[in-house]
Amino acid sequence: MATQEEQLQRKYARANALVASVLNKYYNGSARAVDPFVIRYLQEEETKLFSIQCFIEEGPTEARREWKDASATTTATKVPSFSFLSRLLAVCGGGYLGGPGSVMRHWEKLSDTGHDDAMREYIAVVDKIVPGWDGGPDNAGPEYYPVAKQEKFWQDDAAVGQCQYCGAHFSLQRRRHHCRMCFDIFCAECCNDELEIALCPGAPVRMQRVCCQCFQESERDKSLREVRRVIRENYDMEQQLKTIQATTDALIAAKQREERKLREDARENGCDMDALEAAIQKRTGATMINGNSIVSSSTTSTKPSRSFSPPPVIIETPPAHKFAPRETVEANEQLALAHRQLLMGLKVAQCRAKKALETMDTMLSMLRQAICFGASNWTIALRATRRFLTLQDVKTLNRVSKALRAGVARAQCEKKCILEQDLSASLRPKVWQAECMKHGKTRAYITDLAEAIRTRFDDTSDSETDDSDSNEGSPSSRTEARQPLWLSLVQTTSSLSSISTDPTEHTTETVWTKAYATIVSRCTASSPAGDDGVDAQIRRDAQRTFGVSALRTKANKTKTYQQTPSSGSSVAVASPTEIVVEARRNALVNVLHAFASVNTEVGYCQGMDHVTTVLLSVVNWDESKAFWLLTSLVACPKYELAALYLPGLPHLPLRCFQLEKIMAMHLPELSAHLVELEFPI
Repeated sequence: MATQEEQLQRKYARANALVASVLNKYYNGSARAVDPFVIRYLQEEETKLFSIQCFIEEGPTEARREWKDASATTTATKVPSFSFLSRLLAVCGGGYLGGPGSVMRHWEKLSDTGHDDAMREYIAVVDKIVPGWDGGPDNAGPEYYPVAKQEKFWQDDAAVGQCQYCGAHFSLQRRRHHCRMCFDIFCAECCNDELEIALCPGAPVRMQRVCCQCFQESERDKSLREVRRVIRENYDMEQQLKTIQATTDALIAAKQREERKLREDARENGCDMDALEAAIQKRTGATMINGNSIVSSSTTSTKPSRSFSPPPVIIETPPAHKFAPRETVEANEQLALAHRQLLMGLKVAQCRAKKALETMDTMLSMLRQAICFGASNWTIALRATRRFLTLQDVKTLNRVSKALRAGVARAQCEKKCILEQDLSASLRPKVWQAECMKHGKTRAYITDLAEAIRTRFDDTSDSETDDSDSNEGSPSSRTEARQPLWLSLVQTTSSLSSISTDPTEHTTETVWTKAYATIVSRCTASSPAGDDGVDAQIRRDAQRTFGVSALRTKANKTKTYQQTPSSGSSVAVASPTEIVVEARRNALVNVLHAFASVNTEVGYCQGMDHVTTVLLSVVNWDESKAFWLLTSLVACPKYELAALYLPGLPHLPLRCFQLEKIMAMHLPELSAHLVELEFPI
């Protein structure tokens, strides 16, 4: 086997021959036989290439000057001999662009360079100009496309009088055509084929006119070119596989180093490592390296530290692509099989590398979250006392520190308190209203409404009372009663900390109730009984909301009678259930009528009675609380109830579509049954 130095010398010789061939054709009348892009870039680097060639073949410039001084002593009668520089310029046609001065300057710069380094620099320049030019055994990529014959020159039209293939003489009707493969001249019938060829090795492949003889030779070599194409693709895929594995291994190694550091930090912060590793394994599905645990390097812990690793990216190169190109069916089938295997292996390697990196990223993210969550000493106390905390305690803990607030949010303490503990009836509407009052639009609407109502009934109170205000309560109670109504809604935290089951204990609750009573009284005065407008529609819908089915009416047909003391006769009296239903129906009518009179833009819409009934049941049938809850809920942009109840019902089709999709996702059997019955939602 040839040494690296010999391989380098042979490759330099091939590169020098290619450059000399292209320049020789270009400067000696065969410019059309040279690719224009190749010659343009070659002319830009011509000075550098020529200087390197002079240095390699003639040595440093000092040795050249000594030889020149010694040759000057020869006699004039001696036959003149041409120097190496003159011979090379003659080969290139004397049209060298840089000139001897620029060549000498570049030549002097190479004085301290070795011959091998100069050869590598020469080859690098040629590789940049014509990539993939070398098709020799020392290069992995052979020629995969037909190339024009480099030993041929462009034939002059005047030098050829007849077709080189059929022998027909050229005339005005039988014109000359050059073949771009052999550069001979043929007639139109013998040179009418086109073929993708390169004018020199490494040049761009273009469609060129070729003679029929060159076309037939190319067709015979087509199978060989196909084999070479498959070999080239197999080689490229093999390099991609190696690159993917090397890159993935480097990234995973860096992430594993970070993982070990994060595990040590988590252990020092008191995190539950067993629970953390179980969560990581459940989340990522990773397995331990080689099925064994890795002992931690820290001396503070005696327990082994289990380190998880993503599945390795295993790459196996099929041996079939190693075969040399042969024109046999067996070799072609083996190469095609190797191509399919490598393509599949490349896709699998890409998927495995992506999954491995995603697994490591997920693992690192969970470790960072565990360290952030377990860095505070309050975290241990929070985990131990979480089931004993009430919602009021959780709200108070949120104001202690950012770390504790993050721990409360991570543990979902608020959600668990609401789901696992019985929420008091007085606290329930405050939680709902606080959720609605988070939005600025809702707060602004409730503020304007409260101020308008406050101004109205303050004027009424001033007109009805003169000096009796001092006997109604203490100055502190009067000051508290005159504060803006919306303060109790905006200050949700203080409201939650001072809630009582008896709303009459707080002046704020009394003020809200009085404001609601003012609205209801004005609605009653403005809508007399028997009106066919909104009031009548509300009463009809409320009757249907609390209606009794026919079966229940038949079952409860027995009436209760009571004897009157005056006449002694018996009259029918209502049952306790009917009394409760009638009271709740009246409460629903009052709340809906008050809301329709206050929010005139939305007004009343059928279906609003069911939402109001739910709110009344939440607040234990307190009309005032239900009214303010309904007002806040409709004004809140989060739930978009206003768009659902506006005239024309703009959001109703959207809600029906959402309901259909949710039913199809979570109740597919019911959804299919409704579709079968052609029952639209």
